Amino acid sequence: MIQHKVKNDWQSQGICRVRQLPVDIFFPAQGEKVSQEAVFACEDCPVQEKCLEHALRHEQYGYWAGTTESQRVSIRKSLKISIKTPQSNYTYSEDKFKQTSVRASTALHGTVSGYNKHMRDRTRTCQACKDAKAADMREYKKRKRVAS
Repeated sequence: MIQHKVKNDWQSQGICRVRQLPVDIFFPAQGEKVSQEAVFACEDCPVQEKCLEHALRHEQYGYWAGTTESQRVSIRKSLKISIKTPQSNYTYSEDKFKQTSVRASTALHGTVSGYNKHMRDRTRTCQACKDAKAADMREYKKRKRVAS
C-alpha cells in the first residue's frame, strides 16, 4: 500500500520553495498582517492556480495563493466547497482513494491548545502557536513568583 497525502509535486515549482522562503512568513501570528515578502511571492508564483485549488480543499490556516484564511472561507462558501483536513486522512490503495477516520480537533492556531495539538500530532509547530505557548509560560512563571 502506498501512503500519499495529496499529490503536491507542483509545490516544488512555487516561488516559496524555489526561493526557500521561511514557512513562518506564510503563517502570521494571530492579529498580524501577512508579510509583504509572502504577498510578493504569491503574486508572481507560476503555480498560484494549483496552490489556490489545493488551499480551498485542504488548508484552513495560513496565506496560500495570495489568499488569507477569511478570503478562502468566503470563496469556499460561494463555490460550495467543503474543506478536507487534515490532508493525511486519504490513503491510496488498489487504484482508489479511501477516506480513513480522523479525530476532529477544534484547536486553533495561535493558542496554547493549538501548540498542544502540534505536540500530540508530532507536527512542526507554527510560529503563532509557539508565541502563544511562550506567552502562557511567561504568565505562569509570573504568577508562580508572585505566589511564593
